[in-house]
Amino acid sequence: KSAGGARKNLISLLESANGKGLSGVPTLFDLKQDFSLGTWADDARYLERVLPILSKSPAVSFIDLKNESDLDFKYHGRAKIMAWLKTVIGMSRLYASEKSLTIGWSTSDFAPLLADELDVITYHDYAPIGETNGRLAAVKDQIGDAPVLITEIGDSTFEVTLGYPGSEGQQAERLANRLDALNSAD
Repeated sequence: KSAGGARKNLISLLESANGKGLSGVPTLFDLKQDFSLGTWADDARYLERVLPILSKSPAVSFIDLKNESDLDFKYHGRAKIMAWLKTVIGMSRLYASEKSLTIGWSTSDFAPLLADELDVITYHDYAPIGETNGRLAAVKDQIGDAPVLITEIGDSTFEVTLGYPGSEGQQAERLANRLDALNSAD
């Protein structure tokens, strides 16, 4: 599909969501394969095309610039990923200054990274349920006043002895337990 057609589809999606009273958090970069300097210009053009659309939409709560960047450290090097993230944050401020920005880290361990440059701190919580409140409290203690949100949760129903997939009932029960743990958190 052409870039123009994709932008029209994005506008239509956001207008439809807004018309139904929905809002969301779009993630711009996920499963990015190449962080070499040669790709940064393409990323800048992408941000220039997409961010003004997202910025104007009341259906966008805030913008997640990169999903689970910490998982890229191992394959691309932490320094390169951090430099790319800082560059993307800077460019995003140019095109979407009205919208809050975040990076959805894969665990609470990385959530404080770049906290001073982001508006919302987000991470994903798939770790043991019993430690949910402690992880959230630790992140809040490290980052100060910025809002902290857990934007992905889950609990696998895979059991080595029972096989995969587990039942829908098992998954619903485990998800309910995770939500209960989060509801008791601050």
